[in-house]
Amino acid sequence: MANVTGTAQVPSGIQAFYDRNLLERATPELLHDKWGQRRNLPKNQSDSIKFRRWNALPTAMTPLTEGVTPAGSAMSVTDMTATVLQYGDFTILTDKVSLVVEDNVIKETTDVLGEQGGETIDEVIRDIIVAGTSVFYANDVAARVNVADKIAISDIKAAVKYLKGQNAKKFTETIVGTTRVGTVPVKASFIGICHTDTSDTLEDLDGFKSYEEYASQTLVDMAEVGTAKGVRFVETTKAKVFTGEGAASADVYATLIFGKNAYGVVSLRGQKNIQTIVKPLGSSGTADPLNQRASVGWQVWITAKILQDAWITRIESAE
Repeated sequence: MANVTGTAQVPSGIQAFYDRNLLERATPELLHDKWGQRRNLPKNQSDSIKFRRWNALPTAMTPLTEGVTPAGSAMSVTDMTATVLQYGDFTILTDKVSLVVEDNVIKETTDVLGEQGGETIDEVIRDIIVAGTSVFYANDVAARVNVADKIAISDIKAAVKYLKGQNAKKFTETIVGTTRVGTVPVKASFIGICHTDTSDTLEDLDGFKSYEEYASQTLVDMAEVGTAKGVRFVETTKAKVFTGEGAASADVYATLIFGKNAYGVVSLRGQKNIQTIVKPLGSSGTADPLNQRASVGWQVWITAKILQDAWITRIESAE
């Protein structure tokens, strides 16, 4: 069976050379759920949630007439529905693994599956919010298939100008200036999520300020690389890549730039809500009459929703 992990997959270590602690697994920065509105669905209620936005009123430019009550304006709303979906995976462990392998296999398996669950949540949210209608192609080409250039400062300026024109709200955390030489204050900014492959290009742009130059480090995200043109950039290997979809089959990297409340993240029974499920040997009853199989798994209910399409955009570029 493809999903069974036995001694062939987890060999016993040699004491003289074997490090009892498995090598630390490389996990990406999981960023896409950090800046969305949080909504939690109560258990036994529904698998869907309704986001409601009260629409802005037009300006009242007609002067009032003395003694005459104007017609007034009616309020209106925009409703958006999001439905959580269930994701999960598991692996089966044989009884022999626990008897002959030196590692704590259940613990290590739980760690690996937990990382898989976290990355799954991040990719689910990413794929939803990267599908917004607003997009800028590097060097102002017409479509993704024409993308051949790296991200440029002009692309960032165009994206920021667009968001400002849509009255997108900036994240309010401001890093104020100090008397430290060589440091800069950081004003309220939009957030940009970039791929680690593109962060070096960003750092080489004119006007880019590295996070190391910030006047204070207290409000710096662990994945933050710096700021340019009113955008604070964070990097991750999980940023969206459209593999082979650019000019001459180049990979196209999506750099998401967005304002506050641009999207929401919905889970069932609590934030993220990754449930780890461990079934011990023999828990299957007559399906496992000799107590030969245990299992470790996880499941989660999650979704995301773009709430203000005009407050989120992306720059698609090559490297």
